[in-house]
Amino acid sequence: FILTSAFATEASVKKARSEGIAALIPKPLEKGSLEKALDDAIEYKNQKKILLVDDHKHLANSYAATLRSEGYFVFSCTSGQKALKLIEKFYYDLYFIDLNLPDCRGIELVRSIREQHPDAMVVSLSGEATEKELEQLKDLGTYDHLEKPMSPRRLKHMSSIYVQKQPEFRRKRVQAAEREKNKSIWDVLRDAWRELIRVLKTS
Repeated sequence: FILTSAFATEASVKKARSEGIAALIPKPLEKGSLEKALDDAIEYKNQKKILLVDDHKHLANSYAATLRSEGYFVFSCTSGQKALKLIEKFYYDLYFIDLNLPDCRGIELVRSIREQHPDAMVVSLSGEATEKELEQLKDLGTYDHLEKPMSPRRLKHMSSIYVQKQPEFRRKRVQAAEREKNKSIWDVLRDAWRELIRVLKTS
C-alpha cells in the first residue's frame, strides 16, 4: 500500500511504516514523487525488479504472471521504445530481452541497457537466434540466452538462479569497469611520458 497526504509528518510516516505501509507521498502529487515512491515501496518489500520485453503480448503477459507468482516485481512491455522509457526510470535486477521486437532490434536494446547500466544482468530471449547474434550478445556482456517458448517451470528455475547470482555478477562488472578506468588513466600517463621523452631527445 502507498498512502498520499497533504499533512504528512515524520511521526505519521513512521507510524505508517509500522502498520506495513510501503510509502507515503505528500500532496500535491508529482510524477517524480510517484516514481520514487514506487521504487521505495519495492525496496521496502525487498522485491527484485525485473524488466521483461517480448513482442508477443500473450507471452509477455504469461511470463510476467509466472515471475510475479514467484514474488518478483515485474515491468513488462512489447516494444523497444516503451522498454527504453522504463530503463530510464528504474534500475532492474534482471532484464529479459526478446531479440525480435516490432520497432527495433533486440541487440540494439541490449546495447542501450549496457550503456546506461554497465553492471546490468541481461538475458536474451529468442526462438531463432543466429550464431552471429549470439556472438554479438556475448560481446555485449549478455549473461545468458534462453530459447522460446519456455515452460513456466523453466522460467521460474532459471530466474531463481539468475537472481541468486546477480549480486556477484554485478560486483564483478563494477570491478571490471574500475580496472578498465584505471587502465585508461595509466595508458594516458604512459603515453604522456613517452611523448615527453621524445620531445626532450629532439630538443
